[in-house]
Amino acid sequence: HPPPFPGNAERSTGVPPVNSRVHPPPFPGNAERSTGVPPVFPSLTPPSRFPLHYSAFPLHSPTHRRLTLLHPNPLPTPHSTFRIPHSEYALCHPPRRPLHLDLPGPRRLRHLRPPPGTPVTLKHGRLFSHNGVVFHPDTNRILTDLSPDILPPPSGHRIADYPALPEPVDLDADVLTIVAPGSWKNYFHWIIDALPRLRHLDPTSFDLLYTPLTAPFHQETLRALHIPESRWLEARIDCHYRCRTLTALSPEPLGKITPADLPFLRSLFNITPTKPTRRLYISRHDSWRRRIFNEDAILTHLAPHNFETHTLAGLSIREQATLFSQAELVIAPHGAALTNLLFAPPTCRVLELFASNYLFPHYQDLSETCGLIYHSHISPNPTDAPDSSADLQTLLPTLDQFLDQPHLPNPGRGDRS
Repeated sequence: HPPPFPGNAERSTGVPPVNSRVHPPPFPGNAERSTGVPPVFPSLTPPSRFPLHYSAFPLHSPTHRRLTLLHPNPLPTPHSTFRIPHSEYALCHPPRRPLHLDLPGPRRLRHLRPPPGTPVTLKHGRLFSHNGVVFHPDTNRILTDLSPDILPPPSGHRIADYPALPEPVDLDADVLTIVAPGSWKNYFHWIIDALPRLRHLDPTSFDLLYTPLTAPFHQETLRALHIPESRWLEARIDCHYRCRTLTALSPEPLGKITPADLPFLRSLFNITPTKPTRRLYISRHDSWRRRIFNEDAILTHLAPHNFETHTLAGLSIREQATLFSQAELVIAPHGAALTNLLFAPPTCRVLELFASNYLFPHYQDLSETCGLIYHSHISPNPTDAPDSSADLQTLLPTLDQFLDQPHLPNPGRGDRS
């Protein structure tokens, strides 16, 4: 564990002081949680108890080269000894631009983007937060190709909007980071974006593995990889490390895997697709958003067709994978449970249920990579409410067609009928 973060002693009571000029950095996920009840992540510090707030006053500019750290108590304001130039908050380059690293090879090749899975090692490289943001040690800029962002703000990266960063803790260790944006809380981003990076090297050859530990599926995976707990370095919301050497892997596009990743992920959990015999409806009634209000009508319609209804909360990765490896049909609202389609047999057919205000192609792409037959249905939802009702007038006939035509052709990427 790293040394205590400055300010924790002053806030041990958990009661934040009143200070109208001190505002915490935006808590990751607030934009996604503007409505509904967010889940509880015990190992994360909630916004009201952020260990140390960094004020945007005085404004950080080229004339203020030292960041002022405002303690949330009446003590005198200390100054950081870690000098962060103005370029800290400028992107290294716009998204999808090449990295400027001293990679081996002729000078003219140094501006090429490393192919996905390429290990990039930085001496004294820095890591920040539970999203695994990598800073170049010399230019002091965000390496956006190693630190992609999900739905980035207008600045290009959410870290560019932070008013300040905590001082880094020096680690005399060779560190490997596999953190992907959202992998600290989301099963899909952990399985699809983070884990495939480990296919390219041996994580046990590093002193520490920088990884989220928020959810049980993180720890289950690390044990499956035979990485001892003594080598786990938790990626927390407020952590900032400067490593002896930092190795990061250039990622695939977020939300996508390649056919070459499938054997690695399946073997990791000892899953081999079997003869499909089960019909699964995956419910989200225990979730905090994207629930279907009239789901009972859907279940009633599916009852004569031998469907099993499951919620996957509380199941281990291996239990979820085993369930999907036996699936003949899968019907589910859009959600991370469909990540387990990567364990399904190639004859499995999928019907994904969308609300019109939340459309993403993640599981269509995953189904195509796995060779599954994919279909989807969209119910109108004119509001931005996190939950909605299915349009039964169009959904029930779609269900009948899906069930009655076992060889219904895949409609392809452009048709979601």
